[in-house]
Amino acid sequence: MIIDVHTHIGRNDHINSSVKDLLISMDKAGIDKSLVFAGELNDAPTEWMLEQIAPHKDRLLGVAGYTPPGFGQQWSTDYTNKNLMNLYGEGKIVAVKFYTGYDHYYPSDLYNVLVSLEQAGCPAIFHSGDCLNSVKCAKVKYAHPLHIDEVAVDFPKMNFIIAHMGFPWVLDTAEVCYKNANVYTDISGFVYGDFKGLDQKKFEAQLMKFLDIAGSDKLLFGSDFPISNQKSYRSVMEDNMFSEALRLQYLTQNAQRAFKLPCTF
Repeated sequence: MIIDVHTHIGRNDHINSSVKDLLISMDKAGIDKSLVFAGELNDAPTEWMLEQIAPHKDRLLGVAGYTPPGFGQQWSTDYTNKNLMNLYGEGKIVAVKFYTGYDHYYPSDLYNVLVSLEQAGCPAIFHSGDCLNSVKCAKVKYAHPLHIDEVAVDFPKMNFIIAHMGFPWVLDTAEVCYKNANVYTDISGFVYGDFKGLDQKKFEAQLMKFLDIAGSDKLLFGSDFPISNQKSYRSVMEDNMFSEALRLQYLTQNAQRAFKLPCTF
């Protein structure tokens, strides 16, 4: 079973893609299940995202988006701690995504939210590293992966996922993952569209840097669909540089552990 832990749907110029588009892409790439992120940034509030994926519970798993009060035109009670806990407890979401670089806050600013998520056992995903080039107001200082170390230490009973391997700070991401048993990273969003020859070489070099420090049990397969092409991502990760055992880890087992998914679902 192949799990893509980082995909989006949306309705604006930043991300414009439907559930139908995602399912077609998954079929082309041979991907069995995808985690689908909500986000005000791409006009995909959590409630709307859940409505869109509801008919496809066998293949699509919801990830709520969190926007701090005062950010985003569509902020609602959907983002309260209690509602996030309820969504997770009811099995409607498998994690919560935080867009720190886009909304301008640090992970440590979210202690009241993280207390609730840890109590519920809900994993947290943080956008880290470079930001979407169409979002001119993004500030990468808020998206440095080293900031995850503080909350990972203070909330040891919940899992944290650093999105995008924190690129370009891959070595920092590797150290945070190596140091903290409850921190993982996904490999999504390294290219716009398809991998080309040089793109693949650069990507593989970054992967080797990460694996040299953190090891293969912290690596999660993710594409960042529709920003990156799922089939192209899958092809790169199926390259001969990766052993069969490693493929099983990053395509399936690590995601099941990081997001507390059942072995059969």
